[in-house]
Amino acid sequence: MIGRLFALVFSLSAVLHADVPLPPAVLQPADATEAWNIIRLATANTARLVRERRPLEVATQISLCSPALRMLARSPVKAGREGDMTQLTTRAFAQVNLLARDGMAENADGLPAVLTEFEKSLAELATCFDTAVVKSELYTCQMHPEVLERENGKKCPTCAATLFPRCIPYSFIHARAEKPGIQMAVKPVAPAQAGKEVKLTLTLGHADGTPVEESALWPMHTQKVHLIVTNADKKEFHHLAVKAVSTAGEYVAAFTPASAGTYRLHAALTPAGTGIPEYPAAELPVAGEAKGAVIPEGDQLSASAEGFKFQLSIAGTKGYQLRAGETQMLHLRVTDASGQPVNRLEPIWQAFAHLTAFYVESDTLLQLHPTGGDILREDLRGGPALAFKIYSPEVGTLRLHAQLRIDGKDIRVPFQARVMP
Repeated sequence: MIGRLFALVFSLSAVLHADVPLPPAVLQPADATEAWNIIRLATANTARLVRERRPLEVATQISLCSPALRMLARSPVKAGREGDMTQLTTRAFAQVNLLARDGMAENADGLPAVLTEFEKSLAELATCFDTAVVKSELYTCQMHPEVLERENGKKCPTCAATLFPRCIPYSFIHARAEKPGIQMAVKPVAPAQAGKEVKLTLTLGHADGTPVEESALWPMHTQKVHLIVTNADKKEFHHLAVKAVSTAGEYVAAFTPASAGTYRLHAALTPAGTGIPEYPAAELPVAGEAKGAVIPEGDQLSASAEGFKFQLSIAGTKGYQLRAGETQMLHLRVTDASGQPVNRLEPIWQAFAHLTAFYVESDTLLQLHPTGGDILREDLRGGPALAFKIYSPEVGTLRLHAQLRIDGKDIRVPFQARVMP
């Protein structure tokens, strides 16, 4: 009965695509302690998705409860509670299926009630186990996620790094910290001038003033910190690798601004303690005569660069426009000058393409990567079509920049799309 009830949802857990990697033991909990840890994290994540009215992501998140509930169903329980387990786990499985069904049907209004009933079932199920098992915290290493300890304060046996509480990102598409905890200050080595390389020192600090060291950050696409730079109208774009220096919390980077004006810099990083990306920002004035920002109207979904053609298309359940608060798919297709498909896209930072999208009207940015996970072999090639999941959190105009590598040459391609209500 349990296997039949949960066949649909469990299959979804095999198709997760996340920049923040799913901890390897999540799909195979070893005992009840690990299972409850997963259930607690995944249920809290589901609750946030329900609050944010993001139903299409609920099924992926709630499916993580499947292997954990299976483990609980065959785990030792308190004396005299064995007879309750079949009924309680069967009910929980059924409610997970309902959550997945309503999520995939985009029934955002119906999800809260089902989630409440699921949480009640979990509370009953928890009475069959010791409190220490139900409320367990597990600790893992950012560089060696296979390491899993149950006591705080231990070091990784492989690299001696500090272990952090295990976390699961609440979204595998677009996750933002509700209360960002990292701030950034930017100082140029010399005053920035248009057309000249400017070297930067970045200082990253926690809210309490303590420095943000590399050891406290997850590596994302080979880097602990990426620096995203754009000018006032967000037409100019730089994606920079950042290096740590000997002073704790300090990092260096360099780029060449093309024009005068105020540039906006975002550090893209993921604290190991939360697993949720943050984008602390700072401004950099560039000397010279600044031109007024010109924002063109309408969508611009096709472009040409370096002898290739690039076409961006939008798919979703509510038409072929981006919609605020909706999870949709973007498709990028690459052809040559004669219209023939290009299937020799090379990996760049472990992806066949990167899409960075800026809201023109706000400071919000989105980082998108193709579905299918990281590319871990440099000899692999991709194309001609790539798919990206996108969640647009607000109405406005998105300026998108695609980064690709073809025949050893890095290519930047601009697009624009309006996000509708």
